[in-house]
Amino acid sequence: MEQIVQDMIREYQERVHHPSATEFAKIVSRNRPVVITGVLEEWPARRNWSLSNLRQKVGHTMVDVAETPSGNADSVVGDHFVQPYVSVQPLNSVFDWLESRHKGSREGNVKYVQTQNGNLATEFSTLQHDVLEFDWAKEVFGSAADAANIWIGNSESVTSLHKDPYENLYCQIAGVKTFTLIPPWEFYCLDERLLPTATYQPVANDKLAVVPDSPPLSIPWLCVDPTAPEQSPTFSEFCRPLRVDLQPGEVLYLPALWFHHVGQRSDEEGKVIAVNWWYDMCYSQPLYAQFNFMKAIVLAAKGGYGWK
Repeated sequence: MEQIVQDMIREYQERVHHPSATEFAKIVSRNRPVVITGVLEEWPARRNWSLSNLRQKVGHTMVDVAETPSGNADSVVGDHFVQPYVSVQPLNSVFDWLESRHKGSREGNVKYVQTQNGNLATEFSTLQHDVLEFDWAKEVFGSAADAANIWIGNSESVTSLHKDPYENLYCQIAGVKTFTLIPPWEFYCLDERLLPTATYQPVANDKLAVVPDSPPLSIPWLCVDPTAPEQSPTFSEFCRPLRVDLQPGEVLYLPALWFHHVGQRSDEEGKVIAVNWWYDMCYSQPLYAQFNFMKAIVLAAKGGYGWK
């Protein structure tokens, strides 16, 4: 019976259809992820963002593209936290790559448009009118979004486990994203360590190699892969993540400070596209202080960073 209950908790997800501002305020107050449906029907992006249409609208736009050998940008590789190599190239080259991968090619590096700097208003400003910020979100959070980001890739890219200091509305346009979600109060399961940083850099024959940053830097990062729980006994025994398959046309409300790992599945064109809105979290609410207090206790109990 215990195993059945645990499995139910892992797969649990709450869904709500086209919430009003009042209904969304109640959702936010509960600090639980929710899948929202029925709010993207009016987005031109849902109808118009095929690869052929995107080629016509933004194909010649120069954008930052994250490149890695296996789709593991901003993740732990060996003993380092490794960031991607970032190249600047026209979007058409990304679309060419997506189509070639969809046809079976595995040559070259994995490409992912993933700059988290409000790129919808800069690199992708031509597409801004194809997506619509939600009035009910602005009313509840008290302002317009701090940033809106567009994400373009395929099933090879994975986002490692992390948290953000933002209230997140993640809108799925094409393909499917699989979110593994862990609440802030389960931080004790997640084995955060202080890791030296590195970056993928090009070497011979279009290959990428891990090069430690100079001067040396360190960053605290989570050393748990929730898709391979057997690698961490503490995680597999105590953590109860939620798993959500976010379908095209759905929106995930992801509360601030919730840990999340993201995988993805390509659509019939070999692409995965999403847009997300970030709203600054309220630092005066109890959750922020509670999380930092709990984190300090956990690190003290385990002897600080780098425990085994």
